Amino acid sequence: MAIKLNDLLEMISAAVQQSQKILEQNSIEYFLKYFEGEKELTPITKTIYIPTREDKKSKVIVSLPALIHHNSLQLSQVTINIKARVNNSPDGLMVELAPQKETDDTEPLTDMKLVFDSGVPSEGLSRVVDRMVENI
Repeated sequence: MAIKLNDLLEMISAAVQQSQKILEQNSIEYFLKYFEGEKELTPITKTIYIPTREDKKSKVIVSLPALIHHNSLQLSQVTINIKARVNNSPDGLMVELAPQKETDDTEPLTDMKLVFDSGVPSEGLSRVVDRMVENI
């Protein structure tokens, strides 16, 4: 079965973008687990007592989002290799992804390599965390 090359590229691109979106949503959900509240979020805090030189304890209230690891998963690069038969038709370039039969050498397969790179991630999370760290 043949498909337009443009349609194939659009489907692959959409799948990569959807995968990245799911990773981003999971990262946000993980980060928000360290907050309380519905509309107004307040960071969950822990009280830490640090010994001082005078054998006393210094009380420090720390927000948990300032302590957790914030490197989230992302698709920095996705490489897809495709072997297909490519034919020129009135509708444009058509590709057939079916495997080539061993005896069929009249229509050689074309190697295609698609590489997707992600853009620069948002600075919003790091700015929020930086503000929390300033308050420690």
